[in-house]
Amino acid sequence: MKSNEQYINEIFQKYNKIKNTKEEKNYKKNIIISPINTFFRIVTIMLSWVALTGCVAYCANFVIDKVFIKPKVMTYQDSIKVNDEEKKSLISKEKAEECASLEMKNKFNKTPGNIKQIELRKDSISYEPRWIIFYDNNMSVQLNAITGKIKSLTDFTIDDTKIISKLSKEEAKKIAIELYNSIGYNENDYELANFDKNGISENANLYTADFSKKYGDIFNDYQTVRITFIPEEKQIVTFNLFDFQFDNNELIITKEEAIEIAKNKNKKLDDNKFKIISEEAKLKIVKMNDYVYGQENPINNIEDENDYETYVVEPRTRFAWVVELNYNSEFAKKVSYFVDATTGEIIGGDEVM
Repeated sequence: MKSNEQYINEIFQKYNKIKNTKEEKNYKKNIIISPINTFFRIVTIMLSWVALTGCVAYCANFVIDKVFIKPKVMTYQDSIKVNDEEKKSLISKEKAEECASLEMKNKFNKTPGNIKQIELRKDSISYEPRWIIFYDNNMSVQLNAITGKIKSLTDFTIDDTKIISKLSKEEAKKIAIELYNSIGYNENDYELANFDKNGISENANLYTADFSKKYGDIFNDYQTVRITFIPEEKQIVTFNLFDFQFDNNELIITKEEAIEIAKNKNKKLDDNKFKIISEEAKLKIVKMNDYVYGQENPINNIEDENDYETYVVEPRTRFAWVVELNYNSEFAKKVSYFVDATTGEIIGGDEVM
């Protein structure tokens, strides 16, 4: 294991190699790097942290715990509950009903029925406070309870299975762009990232289109407008707006460093029980989660379908190396680790059995 001094010297050497060169200028202009180069700020933090703690991360990678904040333990019901203090900054129930009706008519060209149910709670993924309204004509909406803007809409007033599919995929794609523009979004804001027929059933006549913000050549799934629609009717069946906080953090950690960080963490978690047969890493935009933290700090409770304790992780999205490790085991297990592209922290992960 390298000493603190050796590791920090390597960082300066790494930077000095491109300092005052064309490569440095290109590096600074890269779309995934924030306007202010924070290299020296990061090194200063590192030096101070080492001086205070004398700690070094595993292998040759220095990890500063500065972006992944320790999650809170809460019951599921408490995590989606809006408290009295929070309610002071939210629009009223009456205002929510008014906003929903106006946006559905003016933006989506839809006429809602009578309100059957309305509730105020936080979204279970973004923890954003929302007014959720159900209508008696198979429509529902979710509104940002601060701005009154629709974040999610469903319209099941039309049975798509009874509509014969007559248009080609390319024709349907043109209608997707038309619908996207009709609800107030400009093609320059987001780009068509994914488009395909929705195969929820053999006779379904639905297409789903994702319009996402792009950083360099990477689409941000967490800044996306998603619509599912019936091409022949030019009708949106579902609409979802994802607009998570995105840090647009710098690329400092290399692919090779990220793989080593993930492999070392994996050894600690599975105690070398499984042999890794392949590894791959891709730079993506991810949302922090408790996949690794939860394994290292398990919550010991009996899960209840109505309420149970869970970790509440700050809903931030960042550039990270998604390192996939494939195991040679009877379970055909694949594990992904999200290695922060700036700090080298593991900020989440995923698992497929």
